[in-house]
Order: sequence, then structure tokens, then C-alpha cells
Amino acid sequence: MRLLSYLAIFTIALSAHAQTIINEPFPQEARTSFAFGAGLPGDTMPDGSKLANVTSIALTNDGRVVAGAISSLQNIELLEFDGQTWYWVRPFFEHVSNSPYHSFVASTSGKAYRGDAGDAQEDDRFIDGSRWPNGMSVLATGSKVWEDTAKKRRVAFHSGDLILSVAAGPNQSIAVGTVEGLFLRDSEKGEFVPLAPADAKYSWN
Repeated sequence: MRLLSYLAIFTIALSAHAQTIINEPFPQEARTSFAFGAGLPGDTMPDGSKLANVTSIALTNDGRVVAGAISSLQNIELLEFDGQTWYWVRPFFEHVSNSPYHSFVASTSGKAYRGDAGDAQEDDRFIDGSRWPNGMSVLATGSKVWEDTAKKRRVAFHSGDLILSVAAGPNQSIAVGTVEGLFLRDSEKGEFVPLAPADAKYSWN
């Protein structure tokens, strides 16, 4: 009787184990790394340069990935990933002027932006950037924060201290971090005000 009981328990356990075996394909997360010469185009620049460093990346609404890269001649080049292959995007200014995603990665990589007349306007190198849900960009140089409006890009914040980072928030709010403190504009028409730590014994720097 005891042997029969053991056999019954073994049969039930084996049946339960068999039900956990999946014999059909199922989705699984995976990560793929790309490098210059191994998935990323890097030796095909017409000016003889090679791509040296990817400096900015963005995801489009339809799932494509765009990136900005610095070449060995310090030019900004645009790359795009279609889900299988990375390829070099040209012409540069056509994509930058027509696509907020290409414009964003180019600007945050330090490229000149297009002025109101459509010509390239050189600016200090952009060190950080953020985007509102409506697609408008907020970009920071070492001393200024620029914001996109419906008509043009304008300076929203100027600092005598080195700017380290910028973030875009709800209601067109902007937060700016500098070496001397944190500043916040809580709305599109608001003014930037310094924010202090909750504990007066501490400072941001």
C-alpha cells in the first residue's frame, strides 16, 4: 500500500512538472550592442573621416532610433536604426530642419542649429538637452538654456556659473542645475527661482 502511495505521488508530481514545460516560441528580452566597425557605420564618411563617438540618442514615436555622432574631424553625423541595421543619414540639414528627433540629437551633440532665415547658426557646444511631450526641445550650453517655441529658439535662462544639466517638465517648466545651485521655472511664463535644499545645513554644491 505504501509503495502504491509513493507511486501515486510521483505520478502527480511528474504530471505537474510536465505541464510547466513550454514547447512553443515565446518573447524574451534581449540586448544587442553595436560598435563602430561592428554594426555602426564608421568608415564611409565622404570627407575621409571616421565616426569617433556617439554623443546623443533619441527614440521616435514610430519606434525608430536616431543618434548623433562626432567624426574624427569634429563634424556631427546623423545615424538611424530601422530595427535591423544602422545607416548613415544624409543630407544633414534637411533632416535637422524637418525632424525634431534628428534636430534634437544634432543639437545636443554640439551641431549648429538653423536660424529663422534657414541658415546655419553656430552656437556654443550644447552639453545637455531635454524634450517636452509636444516635441519641443530644451537645450543647454555652458552658460545658457535655450527653448524651442512655435516661432523660434530663444534663450530662456542665462547663468554666470557653469550649467551642468537641464530637464523639461509639465506645463513647459524647466529645471536647471548649475555649479552654484538649482533653478526652476514652473510654467512657460514663469520666472526662474533658486531652489534651496529642505535642510538649511546643506547646499547643492
